[in-house]
Amino acid sequence: MHGLYGNAYAFDHVAPDLVDTHRVLALDGRGYGDSEWARGGDYAFREIVSDVFTLIGLLDLKKVTLIGSSMGGIVAMV
Repeated sequence: MHGLYGNAYAFDHVAPDLVDTHRVLALDGRGYGDSEWARGGDYAFREIVSDVFTLIGLLDLKKVTLIGSSMGGIVAMV
């Protein structure tokens, strides 16, 4: 997950090295990169974390490894 001023493309050079052993998903946080703006304009940190949990649930992922830089690293730790 990207930092405050980044987007999913920040991982373009790292993801190819991981795809042989992992399913790789590079996420754009709400309002970043190719994502849509947040409905209601809510960009609170808790909402970004909630988005990640929602995606994990929707994809029915049982085991995840999260990698992030800056803001994305904090989201990964939470």
